[in-house]
Amino acid sequence: MCGILGIGCPVFGIVALILANNDLAGMAGGSVDPAGAGMTRLGRTIASIGLFLFAVGLLYALLWGDGSLMTGTGVDGTNDAATSP
Repeated sequence: MCGILGIGCPVFGIVALILANNDLAGMAGGSVDPAGAGMTRLGRTIASIGLFLFAVGLLYALLWGDGSLMTGTGVDGTNDAATSP
């Protein structure tokens, strides 16, 4: 579940990666039942994809959005972004 939520909120994706990696390490060491290894790997993969999609979306918004984040100007080019339509 955390992996899917990682698409919109990277905190959940990071938590899912940490939990999955710890669980897989425990399975390799024999301290955790390996029955859920497939689902754990799937959760780790989904979390990785979610974090990647979040990063791509953030990069797009910063670099190729309307420019207000990079230049401090509004949509219409004025310096007051709060009054832009």
